[in-house]
Amino acid sequence: MVAIGNIHLENAKAVINAGADCIAVVSAICSADDPQKAAYELKNEIVK
Repeated sequence: MVAIGNIHLENAKAVINAGADCIAVVSAICSADDPQKAAYELKNEIVK
């Protein structure tokens, strides 16, 4: 199952823990001042 919509750094891990096999994060990365940093932080939060 892919989760998409309103996923951001603060809830990404909870979405995975709730059963999503993967997440699709668009606005949290694309609207960030530094999209590369935002993607890196999301990845690190998920793999903790």
